[in-house]
Amino acid sequence: MNYYLEDGTKFQEVNYKVNGHVGWFKRGFHEGRQEYLMIDSYFDRSFPRWIKKVNVPLVEGKGIPIALYLEIYLMKKLGVDSSILKTIKIFNVHEIETIFQLGELSRDDPKANLRDLFMRTKLFKSRNNVIIQSGMKIHELKIELVNPIFNHPDHLIGKIRGVNQGDIDKLCNKYQIEKGDLLLWGFDVEIKLF
Repeated sequence: MNYYLEDGTKFQEVNYKVNGHVGWFKRGFHEGRQEYLMIDSYFDRSFPRWIKKVNVPLVEGKGIPIALYLEIYLMKKLGVDSSILKTIKIFNVHEIETIFQLGELSRDDPKANLRDLFMRTKLFKSRNNVIIQSGMKIHELKIELVNPIFNHPDHLIGKIRGVNQGDIDKLCNKYQIEKGDLLLWGFDVEIKLF
């Protein structure tokens, strides 16, 4: 599905269903500002993570991560020329594992700033893979705390799509997060490229 804003920003949404499991990506691009917008995405927990049948696999025997494939696909659909792209914006960070990773990282390194902590998350690493695969490099990364949200782990249920008590319990255990800890989410990230 394509649509445009008055300022010329073009949006593309892709919905996928594989064996009854759903996933979708919503992205935008403003050609004049050379700005790529990572607005939202979602995958069922059981959604396949790899496309195995590809001509040139990124990882031999595994294929290509579906998130990377869809990101590059949407960039092409939106007409993004990565050789002149200036900015990538990630809106409303709410990927559940990232929230818990940030909780653990900030506990283990309380003097580190949010920018440095975010750059150590799986979410950043996967986005950085897209940047590298597109031939770009990061010049600057800023965290924008426009509407940050702090919640206790159990309060994330019902606020973040697909998150249930089992997910919360597993992530609390994995990242050693206590039920009384406050976790930050809902912030934006701006990445300047060269």
